Amino acid sequence: MTTRGYYTTQAAAGTTQATAATMAADRVMVTTVTQGSAECVILPALNLGDRTIVINGSTTNNLYIYPQVGGKINNAAANAYLELPPNTAANFEAINALDVIAFF
Repeated sequence: MTTRGYYTTQAAAGTTQATAATMAADRVMVTTVTQGSAECVILPALNLGDRTIVINGSTTNNLYIYPQVGGKINNAAANAYLELPPNTAANFEAINALDVIAFF
């Protein structure tokens, strides 16, 4: 399993997959989500079976979570984001090098 560290807090960044904040740990509490300017994170590179957790710690704004470039979340379109409501967590598990399934 790829390890970036167990847990950290961080802010979201950007409004697209290209400008999203890269997750800094295996479990991340995104504490700052600013709609229209800093609202995204991108999942880290994962190997088959790896898991990562994202928590939207914002009380008011949705967090947009992107897969790695070319990847899919829950077999949606490639590069499509998952919209995570405020005060919600999602568990992601890699089903191959690019695609993940999400539970929340």
